[in-house]
Amino acid sequence: MTEIRNKDNIDKIKKWTIKTLLTYSAGYENQMFSNKFIKDIYPKNYVEYCLNYPLKNQPNTKYVYNNAEPFLLSVCFQEYFGINIKDFIVKEIFKPLKIKDFIWKNYDKYCPGGTGLYLSHKDLFKIGQLILSKGNFEGRQIISKRYIEQMCSTQMQTPYAVKPERVLPKESVGLVMKISRNGYVFKDAKNGQYLIVNFDKNLLITILASEKEMQFVTEILRGVI
Repeated sequence: MTEIRNKDNIDKIKKWTIKTLLTYSAGYENQMFSNKFIKDIYPKNYVEYCLNYPLKNQPNTKYVYNNAEPFLLSVCFQEYFGINIKDFIVKEIFKPLKIKDFIWKNYDKYCPGGTGLYLSHKDLFKIGQLILSKGNFEGRQIISKRYIEQMCSTQMQTPYAVKPERVLPKESVGLVMKISRNGYVFKDAKNGQYLIVNFDKNLLITILASEKEMQFVTEILRGVI
């Protein structure tokens, strides 16, 4: 059983909801769960590490991108339903999309949630098609339209994070997704991985790159979007 030794965290953790974890607003002040931060921690201790790491912000008040929230959501899902969330996703999403070849290793017995997934570009594009069609793929409603709409609409404002000089400035966040100007919604990941949709324009762009300076990747889209 995981122990919360940091007593200052208890009242804040009690305020967490699923939406808290999907909007990266658990209260962490910075990224503390990427590889460089956890390389010396045994995977079986990751949950305890996340629950005891100082929560400097009040939950549900500030978006701070972090790998911890999706991981904790994965843990909660598995403990409540008794199934690894990766296995659930494979059955309910990957199988209908005919996604077979991927890598997504566990952290101990839990799926990492928001990191560690390796897909081909073709399969990433399928996921983009699923989002753009609001959960429908080849005539089958795989994810509810209402959830996709919530996922891709503003759930929390992020005025402190706006960089107007960027091609895709992050003006707010949805559920995991980031909301930019002019109807663009996107999800980005390390080294220039992008999934970008615009429902009004029926537009989907997916990019798999190997560029640490991620703003350079979106510069190729300047004047296009």
